[in-house]
Amino acid sequence: MTSFLGWQFQPLRLSDQAVIEPFLTAHPQKLADYTFAVLAAWQPAFAYEWSMPEPETLVISCTLMPGGERHLLQPVGKCPSEILKQIVKQSQTLSYAFHILSVGEPCLTAHPRLEEFFKIHAIRDGDNYIYRASDLATLEGRAYVRKRNLVSQAARLTPWSTEPVSPRNLTACLDVLTQIEHDEPHEPHRLLEQEIAALKFTLENFAKLHQRGILVRVAERPVAFALYETLGPDTAAVHFERALRAYKGLYQVINKETARTIVAEGLTLINREEDIGDEGLRKAKLSYSPIRLEPCFWLELRR
Repeated sequence: MTSFLGWQFQPLRLSDQAVIEPFLTAHPQKLADYTFAVLAAWQPAFAYEWSMPEPETLVISCTLMPGGERHLLQPVGKCPSEILKQIVKQSQTLSYAFHILSVGEPCLTAHPRLEEFFKIHAIRDGDNYIYRASDLATLEGRAYVRKRNLVSQAARLTPWSTEPVSPRNLTACLDVLTQIEHDEPHEPHRLLEQEIAALKFTLENFAKLHQRGILVRVAERPVAFALYETLGPDTAAVHFERALRAYKGLYQVINKETARTIVAEGLTLINREEDIGDEGLRKAKLSYSPIRLEPCFWLELRR
């Protein structure tokens, strides 16, 4: 247990799922950071710890660097004024610049007085990309001409088959990841290594974390996969997507096939998370014509 901001926090573990997951499901957020699967997968990277100072309030602390200073994610659930007052009062005693991270717009709307105590920073790199699931499933219209062409080329050159990801074919997904690591060697990069570790954790705990996914094969060879879960009543959050670049158009294929499955499940929106400021990733996400960017904010304590 760690004492922070006057509360006792405990490290977030897979064994905490029975408590935290139902709470997050009952209080869905628009940003994709707030699912138990995401928190558990990224816990080693950000040292997530959690506390419930009130029965209807969940607070999660984190670090941005290993062994670094501790901050908070946006409180989830009911957040009475007493909770916010304690956060402000206790954070003012810290010797460093304290932040509340990954704050969604509904939180700012619900608590307008936050601006009295915190500087509010819009974080474009953290904005989540929201799409109509039907747009990505059909690729209809002029905006998607190039995407349709790439999917058609892939069908002619490398006819594919799809199947749901399940415990029976998880090793095939790991084979795709291993092949990508072989084909696309990279310089050591902390965030990329953390993402690969989070992906492997998610695959290893696929069923327990209630993930769903699509696996694409070419001539029985696994070549692409995507993992997603439900985020609120009408939205799927796609957390991971991987494809072998040796097959032209394969990323467009896995994107479309995943969207088709999501539409068939009755969900109408797809959250494809943020672009982390990567220029290539931003260009790719924008090329699919999101209907909006779900804004992300960081709050910095005023001194």
